[in-house]
Formats: sequence, structure tokens, C-alpha cells
Amino acid sequence: MLNLIVPFYLEYVLAFGCKIPEFETTYLICQMLENGDHSTKEGIIKMVRLAYSVQGKGKWRKRTLEEVIDIIEETALSNSLKVKKPRTRTKKISK
Repeated sequence: MLNLIVPFYLEYVLAFGCKIPEFETTYLICQMLENGDHSTKEGIIKMVRLAYSVQGKGKWRKRTLEEVIDIIEETALSNSLKVKKPRTRTKKISK
């Protein structure tokens, strides 16, 4: 992901100085994704907060930041109550 987004921003977007804060936020979120931070509730919430901090403030967003965080909290709680079944891998038979 970083190999696609960062070069695009460097070439096309940073020419416009007003986009630098958005680029920095996007880059930070991409780094967090690469590091696997999205696999924890705290990481997802941090990434959502960063996304909601972008300059446009998401005028067209359907949900407020608080609503999104509540959904993440509820989902994390319901997932923690479920019994996780071990994954079984099926072996492909080559012809």
C-alpha cells in the first residue's frame, strides 16, 4: 500500500502546499496498517481518530466520530465473547 500511495502523493499532491497535512495523516495511517495496528481495537480507534482529523472534517460522513468509536467498541465486545474456532486449511490437490 505504501508503495502505491506515497509515490502518487509525492508526484501529484504535494505540489499543493495545502495538502501536506492530509498527506502526513494518510501516510501515518498507511504505516499503521503496514504495522498491523488495525488488528487491535485500540489501533483501529487511533486510525479512525486520525482519519476524522483531516481538514475537510468529513462533511458527507454518515456517522460522527463518536458513533464510529461506539460501533468499534460494540464489535470488539461481541467478538471477544465468541468462541473462536481453530482454522483448518484444506490442501489443494494438484492434477
